[in-house]
Parts: sequence; C-alpha cells; structure tokens
Amino acid sequence: MSRFDLDEWVRREQGKHLCQCGCGRYILVKRHHHARGVPRYINGHYSRAHNPMRGMCGAMNPNYRGGCYIDSQGYVVVLNPERSSKADRYAYEHRLVMERHLGRRLAPNEQVHHRNGSKTDNRIENLVVLSVSDHTALHDQDLRTRLGNRLYLKAKRRICRGQPYRELMVCSA
Repeated sequence: MSRFDLDEWVRREQGKHLCQCGCGRYILVKRHHHARGVPRYINGHYSRAHNPMRGMCGAMNPNYRGGCYIDSQGYVVVLNPERSSKADRYAYEHRLVMERHLGRRLAPNEQVHHRNGSKTDNRIENLVVLSVSDHTALHDQDLRTRLGNRLYLKAKRRICRGQPYRELMVCSA
C-alpha cells in the first residue's frame, strides 16, 4: 500500500481549474483543497458572475438619481463631468452656478453665500461671492442680531467648543 503524497497531488492539480467567473485565470491549488475541495472561483470573483447589478452603471442603475444628492450639511452636490480628477468629480451646485456666471473658477478663498438662507436655492439672484472673512462676519452679525449681545457671547463660546451653528439658530428661534 503506497502512501498518498499531498505535495504531488497539488502539483498535478495546478493549472487544471479555471475560475468560473469567465476571467480566464487558473485557481491556485493549495494543500487544504485536498480535504475541502478546489474552489470554483478566485477570491473576490464570485460577485462578477452573480451580481445582479453587474454592468448597470449611471442611468441604467435603478438607484441612479441623476447624479445629484443633498449632502449632510444640506447643500446640493452634483456630478460634474467637466472635471476630470476623481476627487473633483462631484461639486457643490451653488459653486458651479457661480463659476458659470462669472466665467471662471472660484478661488479657494472665495465662498458663495445664499442670501435667503436656503442651501438648496441655487438661483443666481440668491447667490453672492464673498471672501472667507466677509462670509464669517456676515454670519456672525446674523447670529448677533438674532440672539442679542448677552446670548451672542454664550453662543460664541458654544461654537468654540464645537456645537454646530445650525443647532444654535434652531435653539434661538
């Protein structure tokens, strides 16, 4: 009775088992496959064959919403095919509207302010370009007029501690 040589079995089976996803690559046979069986797919390739959403990108995907969504801060974010880098692919709609109106890209120190306070109202008549310091001063003055001087100082301390501005405005109304 001859003893079974596991290493010889691995050598014999190498190059015999194609991945069933259709990639054309061979599965690397390992020693433990003798007991467990040779897998049908290379790691990570199962979803290539059994993903019902495969090939459904963009408008073909049922979850596609036209390339726009509202982010956690309440601003409208849109897919911008004109920009090439992956980090720059989605952009704030209000910044794009202002860039088109001005005919140039906004500088990093320029911010777009919504006059009526609605972050989803991106009509050009509702938008104005301000420097960072002017924009901060404008919101600071708005907070002061809504709260009064005494409560304003308390609110500024809360802002320094990290409480969001939006929550302060809700509490003061």
